[in-house]
Amino acid sequence: MPDDADSEVPQPVWEGKFDEEGLPHGQGTMKYPPPPTKEEDDEELPGDTFQGTFEHGKRHGKARQRV
Repeated sequence: MPDDADSEVPQPVWEGKFDEEGLPHGQGTMKYPPPPTKEEDDEELPGDTFQGTFEHGKRHGKARQRV
């Protein structure tokens, strides 16, 4: 087993500013990875996108979420 087992798991990507602890903070876009595909799936599904405000790593206020 590799030392960093989580390195293969896709992580969300934050496009915006970060607070002093490195957490998403302020206005931006969080792009979540697509769900794992199954053998019977013909194509890869897109991931969710959250556009709005984060406050110290947590969603805050009004936002737009595309699923």
